[in-house]
Amino acid sequence: DLYLALEYTSRSLIMHDGKILADDSPHKLFMNTDLLAQANLVEISLSKLAKLLEIRPDEFIDNYISHKKQIGIN
Repeated sequence: DLYLALEYTSRSLIMHDGKILADDSPHKLFMNTDLLAQANLVEISLSKLAKLLEIRPDEFIDNYISHKKQIGIN
């Protein structure tokens, strides 16, 4: 689950056909829609929502995750 990787990891790999396509922070990887398409992955819904609202997806997702932690939602 890409969202869980964003919430709980500081490093992620994206692989396709047994090869590493990218190795970076989840934010950088999962905001790269071309890379996601190359690996047959889909953009997370929070990123899509942020774009519809014309908000920077990385900031929107960071704020969402921070808010969840503050109010104790897992």
